[in-house]
Amino acid sequence: MTVLVVEGKTHQYERLFGLVESDLPVEFDSVASWGDLLPTLEQESAADDLVTVRLPREGEAGWREELGRLSARLAGLSPHSLVVVQPREGDPEYDRNFPRTD
Repeated sequence: MTVLVVEGKTHQYERLFGLVESDLPVEFDSVASWGDLLPTLEQESAADDLVTVRLPREGEAGWREELGRLSARLAGLSPHSLVVVQPREGDPEYDRNFPRTD
C-alpha cells in the first residue's frame, strides 16, 4: 500500500499507521501540492488498484476549494476502483474513535 500525503508531513501518518497492527507493508510518499496529486496517481497507479481518498467535509478544518472538484477528477483515472471517505464532523464522541493528524 502506498499512502500519498498532500502538502503534509508523512511522519504524522507513519505514526498513526504504526498504531494499527497490520501485515500489509505501507510506503509513505509526499506530494507537494493538490495540483501534483492527479499526475502522480496517473503515473503510479494501475487499472486494478484501489484508490482511497480521505477528504474533510466542505467548511471543516482542512477543506480547500480544489477539494470540491477532486472526486470528479479522480473518477477519470485508470484505476477502476475509487473510494472517497468524508468522516462525520462535529460529534466529539464519534471523533474519538479515529486517530487525528492535528
